Amino acid sequence: MGSEAVARAFADIRAALAVLNAEVDGCGSEPFSAADPLAGLAEGSLDILAGVREVEAGFAGLKARAAVKYADSAQAIAPDMPVQAQEMAVAAEIGCLLALGHRAAGTFLSVSHALTKELPRTLSALQSGTISWQHALVMVDEAATLDPAGVVALEAHFLDPSVPKPPTAAAIGEMPAHRLRHKARTWREPPPRRIH
Repeated sequence: MGSEAVARAFADIRAALAVLNAEVDGCGSEPFSAADPLAGLAEGSLDILAGVREVEAGFAGLKARAAVKYADSAQAIAPDMPVQAQEMAVAAEIGCLLALGHRAAGTFLSVSHALTKELPRTLSALQSGTISWQHALVMVDEAATLDPAGVVALEAHFLDPSVPKPPTAAAIGEMPAHRLRHKARTWREPPPRRIH
């Protein structure tokens, strides 16, 4: 069932993309608004953008998980292969498939590994479309120098809805990634104490 189910899923995705493209072109089966077609098309286009953002994030999470699963499987198939040679081969294969250079493929694989192995809340938020790939990159970067307890605290602070936040605080997926980076650095590095 594996490859047949995957092929069907991607056929469904391509069909959905065709529908969405027709809607953006104003050629859908029914207009967004019969009363004001142009305003309806504008509003409908924004709805499509919001949906695309969420789906792109889900695909980014899936891509990361698939890359790590491939790397883990390749290691299990050839356990005696030197680690560096295996990492280079895996990065080359993934780079070829995703049209990435060797360095970019290695970076993608490293980020994917961090997300799937060390940042479960970040990966979950990415897969659900709550945050974007750019937000996930910030979380990976900020977690890189933290110990495991620090990583858990970082994710809890930014991704756990039960952690109290100021009423005006935006969810991390609603702010630009550069603001998340600033907030994470501020959280990680409290201001220096003044000596009187």
